[in-house]
Formats: sequence, C-alpha cells, structure tokens
Amino acid sequence: LFRVAVPVSVNLAHKRESVREIVEMAPGSILTFDKGCVELLELAIGQRVIAQGEAVKVGDKFGFRVVKIVPPEEQFRVVAAEAQAQALAGRAPTVVNLAGS
Repeated sequence: LFRVAVPVSVNLAHKRESVREIVEMAPGSILTFDKGCVELLELAIGQRVIAQGEAVKVGDKFGFRVVKIVPPEEQFRVVAAEAQAQALAGRAPTVVNLAGS
C-alpha cells in the first residue's frame, strides 16, 4: 500500500473567473486573489486537503513546509434499510463512519 502513487498538489488560492476574462488572458496577465501572502497554503491528496503549510525555497526550487495536519472530517450517515428496521423495533438507528472511505 505504501508504494501506491497518489496525486499531491499544493493549492495557492481559488478564484472563479468568467469565460470572457479567461479568454482575454495573455502572457503577462496577472490574476489577483483575496488570499493574503502570509496565509497558509493547502496540501491536497487527490481532492482532500490533508495539511496546511508555507512555501519555502529549496535551492533553486520551491518546497512546502508542513505547519499543520488537517484531521479528516468525520462523516456519518444512517444506513437506510437497517435504520427502518431498527425504528420499527423501537431501537436507535446504527450510524456508519464514512471518514475512511
């Protein structure tokens, strides 16, 4: 499992632009963001943010210094068929943790 390659990305900021603004971009165009220069960046595996940190210079390349690990959100849902059966029997429904899925 530790040999499986996964996409890793660092998110600087997010912004929505109209198609017109994107089509009008040319070399030298500058996008401005609401996020400040001192705010933390996000490290994502696939689409899930797992850490926050800051950009660092490593020789002539950029790197990422982890400042904070972001715990996964716990997501719960009731299993419908089982919940109905338990409700009819007068018991509390079973809840399934989907955080690891």
